[in-house]
Amino acid sequence: MSQKELDTTDISILNLIQKDARLTHKEIAYKTNKSLSATQARVRKLMENGIIKKFVTLLDRKRVGRGLAVFTLIKINNCNLEALVDIQQNTNAFEEVMECYHVSGENDFILKVVVGDIDDYNDFIMKKLSTLPNIASVKSMFVIAESKYETSFKL
Repeated sequence: MSQKELDTTDISILNLIQKDARLTHKEIAYKTNKSLSATQARVRKLMENGIIKKFVTLLDRKRVGRGLAVFTLIKINNCNLEALVDIQQNTNAFEEVMECYHVSGENDFILKVVVGDIDDYNDFIMKKLSTLPNIASVKSMFVIAESKYETSFKL
């Protein structure tokens, strides 16, 4: 199922739950003017088709002791499939890594790393990232201020 296959009811449901995942099926049904059973079936179908990946709660990272966000750029020595998959699997396993992207250009991966402070980031680099084979270079871009943090898509 792709966005082209979504009808206006699906889009309404997705827009509602992107803004507030705590909405009950009953509340969604009321807001979309659909029956409760139809709404439950729609949400289940959207989940089964992979449109809805999961429901989450967004935390204020600073209030939970994760005040430092760093975009970490990784260049690897060998870009064969095995090396790419190895880096991806290993970095995804690190709890500090919130996002991992395989990218084109000068670097091969961009990680969004969130830690408590600079000492925690140093530990992450020294004890985790540097232990991975095939890394040619690591560059760090420290987040000074966050002016926008969105997780919802306009449908």
